[in-house]
Formats: sequence, structure tokens, C-alpha cells
Amino acid sequence: RLHERLVYERVGEGWETKRLFP
Repeated sequence: RLHERLVYERVGEGWETKRLFP
């Protein structure tokens, strides 16, 4: 899943991860 890859890259941001995994 491309979304998962983007989430891991933006895990530092802490906003994309919360969006997919609230």
C-alpha cells in the first residue's frame, strides 16, 4: 500500500499517521 509507505515517511510529522491510524 502506497499510503502506508507515505505514512511511515511522515511518521515524524505525526499528522498523516494519526489520520490513517487515529
